[in-house]
Amino acid sequence: MIQAKHKTVIVFGVLGLVILAWQCPVSAAVVWDETTNGDLSNFIASPTHLPFSSELENSIVNASVGGSSDPNIGDGYDVLEFVVAIEGRLKELRFDSYNGISDSNFDIYLFGSLLYSTTVSSTDVDRNYVEDIKDANPSTILSGFFTIQIANFISIPHPYSMSYLATVPEPSTLLLACLAGCALLRRR
Repeated sequence: MIQAKHKTVIVFGVLGLVILAWQCPVSAAVVWDETTNGDLSNFIASPTHLPFSSELENSIVNASVGGSSDPNIGDGYDVLEFVVAIEGRLKELRFDSYNGISDSNFDIYLFGSLLYSTTVSSTDVDRNYVEDIKDANPSTILSGFFTIQIANFISIPHPYSMSYLATVPEPSTLLLACLAGCALLRRR
């Protein structure tokens, strides 16, 4: 026979697993595709604003950078922005595919200030840049206005697919965590 205190631990353990599974992304949605939505902005001063598909889905951008060796002509830059609410956190920012013959510059800005800069190549596919940002800037809170700039001035286009995901704790999740804490304290 299972004792009452063990039943409580089992119930809260299962409840915790359900909450964790509920917070994981279950699907993805394309929020911008250059073949149907048009070219992303080429100017850092006026980035293309992208929404989140939802708080539980990866938001995907399908685009291409490059196509001209002249920085003033063509698609040498892709500049986009998205907003992570103050109570949320950027959880993932990654390239799902990158098909280029050369590396592209990849810059991430938070509130207009350069947060992280690197190059991206086909070997960086599935690399979560949020982890790199946390390593380089451990005290940075990853919420606010993010601007992403990708640059390549090779005359051959470099198609890529990039995804981003933010998490926002829901009030019901916080309430359940508080109730679980109270129940454990009461049992002692």
